[in-house]
Amino acid sequence: MSWQGENDYALFQSSFPMLDKQLWSAFYQLNQDKINVKNDKIAVEKLQNIILTTFKLASQHGFASMSLRELSQKTGISMGGLYNYIGSKHQLAQMINEFLPYAFFTCLEPFNQQSSSNIDKLLTLVRTHLFVSQSMKDWFFFAFMEAKHVDKDVRAIVKSNESETEQMLFATLNQANQSGEISLDEHEIVLMAMMIKGLLQNWYIKHYRYRQAKISCEQYSEFVEKSIKKQLGLELDEESNREKNLTGTV
Repeated sequence: MSWQGENDYALFQSSFPMLDKQLWSAFYQLNQDKINVKNDKIAVEKLQNIILTTFKLASQHGFASMSLRELSQKTGISMGGLYNYIGSKHQLAQMINEFLPYAFFTCLEPFNQQSSSNIDKLLTLVRTHLFVSQSMKDWFFFAFMEAKHVDKDVRAIVKSNESETEQMLFATLNQANQSGEISLDEHEIVLMAMMIKGLLQNWYIKHYRYRQAKISCEQYSEFVEKSIKKQLGLELDEESNREKNLTGTV
């Protein structure tokens, strides 16, 4: 059974091995033109070591303070060996930030044309983003927290990634508005898209708080979905329909 947009993180994970067992292989394939190692197995292992160590060092004292010499020492990879995988800190940050939209859209693409309504499409978009960020929380956290400490062109990639998500949310809400599924003015659509984006970011920025409170990804997803429906007035519509159904059966 494959994931069809349900609020089921385990099913989502099993349906997209690229986010688990195949993650590092996918990262290598995407950046193969920048890497001077052609042995796939060795390259994938070293890249995993380099990226995970980068996340660890960045969380300890910031990416800006991390040197490639320190990264070399912590990974056990010589400076010469390190340069076979990353040409510079700048390129390392670039590779990480460019991989995020690739992973997200790989998971979202199968459902772009399948949703029965624009609201279903919106909720699938939200669940996909939450589940991808759950699988890659260190990647998303790094991208957000280090955005101010990377070079200008890498910062532009970060902003573009954020903007693209907001634009997708806005476009889907706008389509729902035009089809009569919801009723919002243009400013409300913009504010709604930004509110949803904030909720999505909150999951990976403050993940430690939710972990301490023992709140699962599915529970957070359900909360976000209810919040969206409430803001759009859809909860009232669902309650009204339930009351009509009950009245009709009396």
